[in-house]
Amino acid sequence: MKKFFNDMFVSSIFSSLLFLFVGLFLLFAPSLTISLIAYIVGLFILIPGILGLVNFFRDKNNLSCVYGIISVLAAIIIILNPSALASIIPLMLGFWLVVNGFFKIKYSFILRSNKRKWLGSFVISVVIVIGGFVLLLNPFKTAIVITTLIGIYMVLYAILDIVNAMIVKKNVDDFVEIIR
Repeated sequence: MKKFFNDMFVSSIFSSLLFLFVGLFLLFAPSLTISLIAYIVGLFILIPGILGLVNFFRDKNNLSCVYGIISVLAAIIIILNPSALASIIPLMLGFWLVVNGFFKIKYSFILRSNKRKWLGSFVISVVIVIGGFVLLLNPFKTAIVITTLIGIYMVLYAILDIVNAMIVKKNVDDFVEIIR
């Protein structure tokens, strides 16, 4: 049982160090991280696209040709302009927040007409709409901020996990005794 906890300790430290490395990379190089992710996504789209074109020339399947051309073109756009992919996600999220926020504003006015507490719902809804517009107006900068926040979270998680692993390692004998 003690060997199990020691193995778990090593595994936890290794994964925490990996999280720490990735988190620091996200934190200090968010633009580069977004570009790397875009290149990887571009490759994942390019490879099936090329295979679709190969299938077209081999089997003369028109659907494979259309799929191949669209995939290859999308991959080229993403690889040549990685910020395009980084901008799409915040744009979609921004659009969703604006639409969702306006529906929530409508619901808060329904609450108001029924003489219920509505002001808190209204204020939260307006904040949601404003957040959506911020995403829509500056998607790439927002993607960088989100990437940086994820990096901060990963660094904090890694540090806390290492501390926790040290506590468990220090008290492994107590754990083994309790489990028996």
